[in-house]
Amino acid sequence: MTFNNYVPGLINAPVSLWDGTGPGLSTGWNAQLVHVAADDQIIPLFPATTFRSTSAAASYYVQQPSENVHVPGVLAGSSATLRMRVWNGPSFETATLRGESNDITVELAGIRGPLPPIPFSFLEGLQGFTIVPEPSIISVVLLGAAALFVLRRV
Repeated sequence: MTFNNYVPGLINAPVSLWDGTGPGLSTGWNAQLVHVAADDQIIPLFPATTFRSTSAAASYYVQQPSENVHVPGVLAGSSATLRMRVWNGPSFETATLRGESNDITVELAGIRGPLPPIPFSFLEGLQGFTIVPEPSIISVVLLGAAALFVLRRV
């Protein structure tokens, strides 16, 4: 499967940061597809990639890996539910800045018995999204304390 969030005339799913810029203008941003299995298990797919850094306009889109992404255990011609994850840092699980796309179902390319092969699979239906920093615990506590103070005075 082709891992690309921009295919002219087919897919235009930009990823933007909270300030409106693309991740490709900063360092440390990664993108990876995951398989959302039937039992809601999340299975990371490889290769992961980074974002284009050639221009501000291109920085919203992933750098297409040189090899296709494969979904282990799912046969060609079968469908798989996928999600795109984006994060800054060593892993999605530990990143404080991260985001996920909508889930999409894709029919996988390849040889499928006596039927004609599916030459390419694209991420059709993928929608763009914005990564917004999650508030820290301290800011949430301070906001809650301020709200209590205001309510108590009223």
